[in-house]
Amino acid sequence: MSIVAELITVTKQLGIKDVTLAGAVGVHPGTVSRWRCGSVGLSYSNALAWAAYIERRLAAVDEAGDVVAEGEKIPGQLRALRERAGLVKGEVAERSGMSVHVVAYHERAAHSPFLGTIDRQLSALGYRLALLISGRPPVEAPEPTIPPEVGPGGLPDQALQPRNEHSFPCHFTGRKHAGRRSIDFRSEPPNK
Repeated sequence: MSIVAELITVTKQLGIKDVTLAGAVGVHPGTVSRWRCGSVGLSYSNALAWAAYIERRLAAVDEAGDVVAEGEKIPGQLRALRERAGLVKGEVAERSGMSVHVVAYHERAAHSPFLGTIDRQLSALGYRLALLISGRPPVEAPEPTIPPEVGPGGLPDQALQPRNEHSFPCHFTGRKHAGRRSIDFRSEPPNK
């Protein structure tokens, strides 16, 4: 299960609404909806804020499950983790499918990268990104539920269903101008 899927699952189990989460993380509620749909990438800094709000933390762990880096320190430790693994930037680039320049850029930690980018780079180094429980357990967390059936694109079937007659996640209407190109998008529900 991906980190985003784990964040979504725990948030749902805790009964936290998108509007509440958006306020806690400092983004628009529509952004949270787009993270859920996978139409917008989640930045690492927003993933940290989300995890902290649900009393979890992000950590890089090795094959044995030992924590090698944690929280906001992970992007700044990519170079040290690469050197610890005995790899050069070119090997990391080849394993992760990124260019050497992108690997070097992320190692400088001059910005907040996307969560997926950090995850790919850690995987290339032989580590994985994990969502761990913080020092204290979540308040009144309900019993875990059986995950719903998975639909197209790896999203739960219910994520593709309208929440009410005015809400159709991931479907929009209109025309967006992106530079010289126009992109058509729609909001009506898919034909059944």
